[in-house]
Amino acid sequence: MRFTEITLDVGAEEPFRFLHVGDTHIALCDERDDQKKREPAESRSKDFPYALRMLDDAQAKAEELGCVIVHTGDVIDFISEKNLDRISLYTARSEVLFAAGNHEYYQYYNKTEVLNYVAYLKNTLFFHVSAAVC
Repeated sequence: MRFTEITLDVGAEEPFRFLHVGDTHIALCDERDDQKKREPAESRSKDFPYALRMLDDAQAKAEELGCVIVHTGDVIDFISEKNLDRISLYTARSEVLFAAGNHEYYQYYNKTEVLNYVAYLKNTLFFHVSAAVC
């Protein structure tokens, strides 16, 4: 993973630092999930082969810098039990702020699953970005 350091003057009283990550699209599934999720997990994990390494690299870099990770959308490709397990590990090891992307609300699940996902992330700050900026 390539890291680029950018310094911005945002008018803060004191300097602060964070690590920005986005669009990792973790696509994991196991026997706890139905076939409707296992098929896309197989194909989508091929589309994002470095997803798990990106999380690990981000965690190592954030630890090195002593900063929080800001993950701006699509941390997962869809809600599945194994994806939730991996996110739990991610948030247990690092302080992570999430902004939900379209894949946090995407196909293969219903509103109840989305609400359960948000509850699952109860130890993190989870907020919804309501509009995309192009």
